[in-house]
Amino acid sequence: MRIKFLAVPFLFFALGCGDKGPRLVKVEGTVNLDGAPLPFKNIMFHPEGKTPGAGAGGNTDAKGYFNVFAVRPGATIDVGGIPPGSYRVVLNEPLIPVDIPIAPEGNEPAPAIGIPIAKPVKKSYKIPPIYNDPEKTPLKAEITENGGTFNFELKSKPD
Repeated sequence: MRIKFLAVPFLFFALGCGDKGPRLVKVEGTVNLDGAPLPFKNIMFHPEGKTPGAGAGGNTDAKGYFNVFAVRPGATIDVGGIPPGSYRVVLNEPLIPVDIPIAPEGNEPAPAIGIPIAKPVKKSYKIPPIYNDPEKTPLKAEITENGGTFNFELKSKPD
């Protein structure tokens, strides 16, 4: 009896876990501020009009490169890509630093946690406020059925 009791919820769980969202395409690119790469920032694609889905986002790396992952309500894994359509693009400072070192792979130990030593001073890149607001951002992207590469050029003093 107990096995039947557990089998029914498992069956519903297994059948309900498929990806039911819109088709996704690969989108990647770079973000520059005044011609220099904009490192370690969040980038979000907010859908406009009849574009399906809840948008997508990602982070820039040290060279300003990004790729996006779809926002899927209830998803337990990252899903690469974005539904084709029209988007407003927003950049923000990350809530959690994305440039922190990760544990090495293999047999090497993870970095020790203890008294911090002085870190080298990093150049700070401030994102102008116009690029933080989905209603005001001048950055837009038209994602086609083939996806694509987008290179966003930001200005410290936008027009």
